[in-house]
Amino acid sequence: MEVEHFSHPDHPLIFLNQVLEYSCELVICSGCEGPIWGPCYSCTSCYFFLHKTCAELPREIKRRIHPRHPLHLLAKSPYEGNYRCSRCDKFFNYFVYHCSFCEFDLDIKCAFQPGFLEVDSQAHQFSHKDHPLILNEEQEYHGEGVVCCVCKEPMSGPSYSCISCNFFVHKKCAELPPEIKRHIHPEHPLRLLPNHHMICGFCKETCYESFVYCCIVCEFNLHIKCAFPTCVYAADQDQGHQFRSLLNPRSFKSISFTCNACGTDGYGSPFMCTMCQLVVHEECISLPGTLKTALHHHPRIIHTYQLQQCIESISKYCGICRREVDTEYGVYYCPDCDFVAHVNCSREYGDSATEFVVENEEEQSVAVDDQFMEPSFHVVREIKHGEERIIEEIKHFSHQHNLILTDKVDDDLKCDGCMLPISTSFYSCASCNFFLDKTCSIELPRRKKWQYHQNQLILSWSRWVHYLLYCDVCNQYFRGLSYECNVCALRIDVRCFKSLKDSFKHGGHEDLLNLPTDRKSILRCRIGGYGLPPLLADDREIIPHCSGCCVSEESKVFLKCAVCDFKLGMKCATLPYKARHEYDDHPLFLTYINENDYQPSCILCEKYRDPKLWFYRCEECDFDAHPECALGKYPYVKLGGVLTYRKHPHPLALVDKTADYRPQACDTCGEPCHDLALECTDTNCSFIVHWERWECRKSLWYRCDVCELCVDVRCFKSILKDSFKHGGHEHPLYLPADRKNILRCNIGGRGRPPWVADDGEIIPHCSGCCVSEESRVFLKCAVCDFKLGMKCATLPYKARHEYDDHPLLLTYFNENDYQPSCIICEKDRDPKLWFYRCEECDFDAHPECALGKYPYVKSGEVLTYPKHPHPLALVDRTGDYRPQACDICGEPCDELALECTDPNCNFIVHRRQCFNLLL
Repeated sequence: MEVEHFSHPDHPLIFLNQVLEYSCELVICSGCEGPIWGPCYSCTSCYFFLHKTCAELPREIKRRIHPRHPLHLLAKSPYEGNYRCSRCDKFFNYFVYHCSFCEFDLDIKCAFQPGFLEVDSQAHQFSHKDHPLILNEEQEYHGEGVVCCVCKEPMSGPSYSCISCNFFVHKKCAELPPEIKRHIHPEHPLRLLPNHHMICGFCKETCYESFVYCCIVCEFNLHIKCAFPTCVYAADQDQGHQFRSLLNPRSFKSISFTCNACGTDGYGSPFMCTMCQLVVHEECISLPGTLKTALHHHPRIIHTYQLQQCIESISKYCGICRREVDTEYGVYYCPDCDFVAHVNCSREYGDSATEFVVENEEEQSVAVDDQFMEPSFHVVREIKHGEERIIEEIKHFSHQHNLILTDKVDDDLKCDGCMLPISTSFYSCASCNFFLDKTCSIELPRRKKWQYHQNQLILSWSRWVHYLLYCDVCNQYFRGLSYECNVCALRIDVRCFKSLKDSFKHGGHEDLLNLPTDRKSILRCRIGGYGLPPLLADDREIIPHCSGCCVSEESKVFLKCAVCDFKLGMKCATLPYKARHEYDDHPLFLTYINENDYQPSCILCEKYRDPKLWFYRCEECDFDAHPECALGKYPYVKLGGVLTYRKHPHPLALVDKTADYRPQACDTCGEPCHDLALECTDTNCSFIVHWERWECRKSLWYRCDVCELCVDVRCFKSILKDSFKHGGHEHPLYLPADRKNILRCNIGGRGRPPWVADDGEIIPHCSGCCVSEESRVFLKCAVCDFKLGMKCATLPYKARHEYDDHPLLLTYFNENDYQPSCIICEKDRDPKLWFYRCEECDFDAHPECALGKYPYVKSGEVLTYPKHPHPLALVDRTGDYRPQACDICGEPCDELALECTDPNCNFIVHRRQCFNLLL
């Protein structure tokens, strides 16, 4: 069988399922540099060999020691010379699992469980040095008198053998760990060494096996069977122990000891197992073997006396109290991940831990997992290579089309699920600009039982592209996948959801981070008296400053280091490691500290940057920027989504106008759009409205369907409150009671709308323009005689005019106004009345001159009418010196008009009186 292997691209490799004899030389694997004794892959043209295990290593893996990015298998060191393994700190120059983003490296022996690669070499080293051993997986009878050459027990089950020498060894004996730790000898580790009739320190008998576990410092020895007693390593540990009291019940003596079951000190009469010499409290004899805890997402945690024999846990801190766990004593651990917890924490943390009684443990575990692991996709097409399964095409619930797997990594793309740069293979839509990385597409279940929340969370997606969601954990707007609780409406962005774990490794800190226990409680469901979600937590609570941005986290959810005083808010914890900005051609990397930061400043905003805080940097261009400058105000919002609304003829796109120097005015409220906005996609239409203001999005006006009262949103915001603070007066203004009455609906005798109020009524003059308000609606001061009409109350604070390059500011009084006049109309101006002014140019103008006759009408709108062949645009001809005559009535068009957009057509009509004749 020939295969193409990435580490040897020149020639194919041939599988050899036989014992190697290569000119009586030792054959070395090019992948791990270990000797080859069994099946392997070989190149017939070169001296190149690979263990079968090394040749079949996966090209990409994920490990808890480096959860941020996947690790990719490389054939040699990615650096000049050898590489240093980030786990064992040794130097190598063979196969390596490498992360190019973090320069993180794992040699292949540290990347997998002990014994994964060394089965052949261990069997050869400890048992037989003359010939290679052949593995026999079948459990067959080897004959009477055939014993294992390591433990001297009769042969049965899987084994290694050498037919030439009549040599047999149990598979479990060939795979014995070379070093162990035992509570019976906690001072030093025990090593597996050849036996020379040593005395076992536990049973005091002579060891006749070929190998024993020895302490080279203390000359303490253990039989193999005493090193692995059945009561500790049986499937049911509690049934195997035989505990007896160490002291006579009639004796009043007490001794001090450390309980091997819970790891705490005791004083009194301990109990000891006669088989393995475990010393425990009397109450720890009946410890439940399995618990179910709400503080961990997997269905069960299991008690063990020897953690090293169960899992190689990266986490050495309790998942509940976050204090260090002594793995020499009993703990509760999760068989599905690296979660560990103190015994007392697991049993006594409120009602979070309850006994988990299972008749059929296997069936119960599956049932609990399946209940909340509903997939979020359907497989359309997949390919199988042996045991490996590659899902090539899926139908995801968040998109209307099928998504196809793409192996090419493109970090310029962003995942539509988490809005982070894509650094692995991903799924994409061939018809749309839609992408999902592997985590968001196939690894997130549709329904999830979360350890920090009582009710299940549902993976949600909004198909309306202009509907932005708000994460309750990081307090940021986002557009993507989120988990939501249907009971208390808690919503969590998937970025934050993936970071909220029992232990979280972040590149900005050397130690593991965790979610403190008191932070877990505020994430609980607020239904049933379990507390409040983070958005409703107590405002009087003092939240520490984030070590990344030095800001107190608004959402009151943060991660904490168990070793030092490092704290990280969720905004900084979920910052993308790589970003791009239009001012730099290279990617910007999240940087935690720069030793050469002598003059720290942000290139984008040109302001000072604290060198102790995180920032984005391009090393090639010496480009540094604040995170908020590099990412923008809305880093997790995908712009450009297009929708059509009822009250506008063209589709509108979601745009970000935060960085605009001269933002365009909103067509609804007239104020500048300097944030998220909805902008018309038609090049001939300049329509734009605020996105963040619901009144601007909802409608261009408020209207009563009964009495046809129409109120502009500018006026609506001014009269909506009982008191209104205006910059033109020092006291609050209010709508008088008699003014409120004339705003009531005229149906049912409750009054009349303002336009039909009593004509004989005397309306006071407005203090801003000295004109009696025509609409008979005005605001009044309760302290003095100040009155303000609605026209002046809703004047924009800032305006622009073609005669001045600077903005004009609404001015209420100028002490240096000796010769007041309007520069635009060149007429006198009353110094007591409001006006617009540019301080730099000494430019003063009447409000009506600065704003025009129709300040809240947007010119340029284009529509097609039935009685004219070309589109017509709305224009303002108020200031024309020689206005063109209307093509319908013949009168000059000196106001709003509809003008033909065709340059060869001079058609124009009045917007008011002649407009209806076009319909």
